[in-house]
Amino acid sequence: MDRTAALTFIVGAPRSGTTLVQRLLEPVLAIGPETHYIRRFWLRRRRYGSLSNDSGWERLLRDIAATPEFGDSDISVEQLRRANRTHRDVLEHWIRCHAAGRGQVRAGEKTPNHALAIGLLATWYPDARFVHVVRDPRDVATSTASTPWSTGSRSGDANVWRQYVRAVRRSTANERGRVHTVFYEALTTDPERVLGPMCAFLDLDVDPTMVDLASRPPSGLDVGREPWKASTLSAPTTASVGRWLVELAPSDVAAVEAVTASEMTRWGYEPATTPRARLRAGVPSLPQLAALQTAALARRVRL
Repeated sequence: MDRTAALTFIVGAPRSGTTLVQRLLEPVLAIGPETHYIRRFWLRRRRYGSLSNDSGWERLLRDIAATPEFGDSDISVEQLRRANRTHRDVLEHWIRCHAAGRGQVRAGEKTPNHALAIGLLATWYPDARFVHVVRDPRDVATSTASTPWSTGSRSGDANVWRQYVRAVRRSTANERGRVHTVFYEALTTDPERVLGPMCAFLDLDVDPTMVDLASRPPSGLDVGREPWKASTLSAPTTASVGRWLVELAPSDVAAVEAVTASEMTRWGYEPATTPRARLRAGVPSLPQLAALQTAALARRVRL
């Protein structure tokens, strides 16, 4: 197993297009199912204690094996058991085992919420590169509403987007030259034009079959379990760009922008509502937003 090639992490707010980027890069970058390693295992590391102890080590392996994503992967617990007993090495071994099984040298990982942990991952893997996918928060809120992890509130869903892009923006300031931003709107409008600079950043060759998604089965993707990803089985399309113009009521647009306006402008998106309209829409208090996100996270963990 080659451990010299730099790892790639694809991150971004949920429903921003991270799965589309994963699919486009499949010919040159092996990416398995989402690991959710930081949220599910690293942030719960007290549960395992020192991994040098057999009890904690075996508990970690059991927890990983119990996740639906690991069940979708083509590696075994016995393969994972060969990793060094550190969280850093377990995650890397997991990622590289998938690549080795597919005969590929370049390996990557795509878990959207790893956007919140770029600093940690950059420390663990000094040569790693990150691709950050950004999408108009109004379209993100529109798309998120139909998912199992929606907060049930336009403001709550918009706040998830705000937290993610703000976290990446701050990480980018500390990890200069290691984070490449891709905009969903540009990617779906002209994929080849976006893929060139992205592949150059990752030191990958551009493969002419990248955009021909319909001709190859997905790797690390189960649309039966995650039907909201089905659109990535066919060629990129702009059909979902600007959906908010049709599907969001003016009050919903104001609710989204009341939460996201300051970050929107930083990322090149222009608010459609006036400051007065956003003020009237109101912004939930931080405890209210936190409660919405906690409930949504609990629903997703049960998926």
